[in-house]
Parts: sequence; C-alpha cells; structure tokens
Amino acid sequence: MKRAGNKIIFFVGTVAETIKLAPVMSELSSGNVRYLVVASGQNKIVGRELQHLIKHLKIDYQLPYKSARSSTLSFITWASKAFLTGLFSYRKLWLKARANNAMVVVHGDTVSSLIGAAIAKLFGLKVAHVESGLRSSRFDEPFPEEICRVCVSVLSDIHFCPNSWSASNLGSRKSKINTEHNTGLDSLRLAQKASKSVKRICSEKYFVVVMHRQEHMLYQKDFTKWFIQKAISKANRDLKCVIVMHQLTRNFLVNNNMIDLVEINPDVIQVPRLRHMEFISLIENSEFVATDGGSNQEELYYLGVPCLILRKVTERIEGLGENALLSKCDKREINKFLHNYSNYKKRAIKPTVSPSKIIANYLVQHA
Repeated sequence: MKRAGNKIIFFVGTVAETIKLAPVMSELSSGNVRYLVVASGQNKIVGRELQHLIKHLKIDYQLPYKSARSSTLSFITWASKAFLTGLFSYRKLWLKARANNAMVVVHGDTVSSLIGAAIAKLFGLKVAHVESGLRSSRFDEPFPEEICRVCVSVLSDIHFCPNSWSASNLGSRKSKINTEHNTGLDSLRLAQKASKSVKRICSEKYFVVVMHRQEHMLYQKDFTKWFIQKAISKANRDLKCVIVMHQLTRNFLVNNNMIDLVEINPDVIQVPRLRHMEFISLIENSEFVATDGGSNQEELYYLGVPCLILRKVTERIEGLGENALLSKCDKREINKFLHNYSNYKKRAIKPTVSPSKIIANYLVQHA
C-alpha cells in the first residue's frame, strides 16, 4: 500500500469522530502512505489519548478552538470562525490539494464534517464521507446532527456505508461502498486490547448512565430529571450506578438542584468523561448501559451488553431487537427494561472484516 502522497486530507473536529477515523489513518501509516490532518477546533484532540488507536497522530493544520462555554451563540460564533478561517487562511492548502487531485475525508454527522465538506467542494475537491447513510428521518433528533449528515451526503462524492441499510438510504447516489461495519468496530478492538491494563473503576456489579445530548439537557428537562432520579433509585449495594459526568450533565444537575442526589448517595459513582479505552472497559464490564449516544449503541452491540437507548429515534440499526431497546422516552418501556435488563444480554459479536482496511485500500487506489 504505497501511493497517494499527501493526496488524502482528513478533516476532523470532535474526539469521537477522530476515534473512528484513527484506525483508517493507522492503516495508511502502516503502508507508508502520507496524509494530512486538519482539525476544526470543535474539540481539543490530544494525540497521546489516542495512542492505543494510532501511534503518532499529528494535527497539520489547526483551526480556532471552540469556547469552553456551552451556549448556542458561542457555538455559532466558533462554527462561523472555523469555516471562514479554513476557507481563507488555508486557501493555499486547498489550492495545492486541488492541483494534486487530493481527496478530503470527513466523518459522520458533526458540524465540523459539514464545514470540511463545504470548504472542500468550494475548492473543487472530492469528498469521501465515512459512516454515510445513517438516518433517523427526523431533523429535530439528533439535532443538528441529522441535518449535518444529510447535507454532507449531498456534498460527498464517495460514501462509505457501514451496512446495506445505510447504503439504501442514499438512494441512487453513485460511489457507495459497503464496509459491512462501522470503523468504530476497529476502534473497539484496539481499545479492548489496550484496556487490559486499565484499572476497573468499580469491583462490584454496576450499570452505567450516559446522558449528555443537548436536546435532553435543554428541551426535554422533565424526562431527563425523571430518568436520573429513576437511575439513582435503581442503585443499591448490590448494583451500583456509574454516571459519566460530561460537562453538560454536571451543569444540568447543578442547575436543577439535583447534584446532591448524586453526591450523597453511596451507591452512585461519578466518573469524568473517560479516555476511549477506559470507557470501553467501563461499559464492557457493566450489567447494562442507559445512554443517549449513538456510538455507544454500536459499541454495546458488538460487546453484547444490554443497552437502553434514551432517545425517541435512532439513526442506527445495530442491536435493535437484540441487545438494545429504543425507549422512545416511554417511561413504561424504560421500567420494563430496568426490571428485565438481563434478558437483553447477548453473546459478543466478533466480525472478521476490517472496515478501516476497506476504506484505506479504496483511498490509496482512488486518491
């Protein structure tokens, strides 16, 4: 695998999408294929935290970082600044890329992916979209991710779809490549190997709660308060509750006078946002996971761990009807799951295919 010197440009923005693209970069690096990485600044991406996925992650071009403050205005300000900086300050990069017939690779449904795809198309570059074709069929959930994903699909020339269902969602679009699974599968495998050296957070039985989506924290406050109270009441000395404290989660608990419910309960364990391999170790050893994260749904499907999806809709099919229940935010369905979660325990799934290799090989051959 040797070709395409600097003819491949990865445009990344969040830690989550970098985690899923890192195995593709690693495949290229192992074949001595050079590439460039442009970071939008949506998250701060620290290479050493991803060393279990890729040995040396180098950010070649860094756009302005998003403010740590969480508000709609600050987000719009950052997105506008990132787009304009990428468009004008890095004009020479894109012109050179066009002269080399380079390809820009974006991932998933983030605002960063939309920024990267838009800049690439404005300079006449080909766009390759990894994790393409996923759909919830509702623009309001996940928001704004569903809108971003549809827009990126329109802007993309090559679509790497994780399964036949996602490929069918793209209709008659050309250049659809079915990678059979998401690149998150490769990230999961690498994290499992690395997590053998990770110290367990809890030696007793426990379940995990992950609630960090903006629509829950801003627009579905009553449901979020109800579920957190429900999860805390489920915790006891025989089954601990581990809550992952994203900044949005902590802010919500503090602003709604609920933080004491968490802090004074000896059966509730707070953990900060963890490194990837630590998080995989946490969920792999849990009894079940209640989450509003799409990537978690996929990871738990491969692990066979019971998964309660705290959303009305999901853009993924992994695990549905097997280890995962889409709650639709229905309290009765949630209560049924909490009482019978062991029924959702399945065997771990271990596919032999590597989606990252499929993508890396395609990029080398076509860039």
